[in-house]
Amino acid sequence: MKNPQISVIMPVYNGEKFVEESMNSVLNQTFKNFELIIVNDGSKDNTLKILKKYKDKRIKIINNKKNLGFANSINIGLRTAKGRYIASCNSDDISHPKRIEIEFDYLEKHPDIFLIGTSAVFIDEAGREIRRFRKYDDHKLLAWRLRKSCSIIYPSIMFRNQGFFFDPNLGGATDYNFYYNL
Repeated sequence: MKNPQISVIMPVYNGEKFVEESMNSVLNQTFKNFELIIVNDGSKDNTLKILKKYKDKRIKIINNKKNLGFANSINIGLRTAKGRYIASCNSDDISHPKRIEIEFDYLEKHPDIFLIGTSAVFIDEAGREIRRFRKYDDHKLLAWRLRKSCSIIYPSIMFRNQGFFFDPNLGGATDYNFYYNL
């Protein structure tokens, strides 16, 4: 896609079990003007084979020859992104069909907001609800909570594409560090 409004970045490593369902949840969004950048991070299973069977012109596959890790893969996607906004989605996540439309409309109407996220429902491998994650609408409360724990769920975020990257040296805390620095 030449001029997408949104770049959805999906890192994947050995995701053959859920990547197809995750991709379909993005491709079937009500909002259509996006590119889906999938960074296959050196998967050793059938992930790449699954990715290659899709013929949608919105999909761009980047294939890391070896596993570089989550943050490096996201950064590769960020460097490739053409959209004004970045949306995240992991290879085992399912997005609500209106997610991108709602987030895009909100950011368009609120130019003073840089990043948004949503609530989420955690499910097990069979699709049964495990628990819910509640979003915080009050930025002051969110800032206070960020000092204690990560209060934004990464696969639900959308933010303005302004050259920000994730720190690959933090292991599992890359998303938390990204929010805290913002």
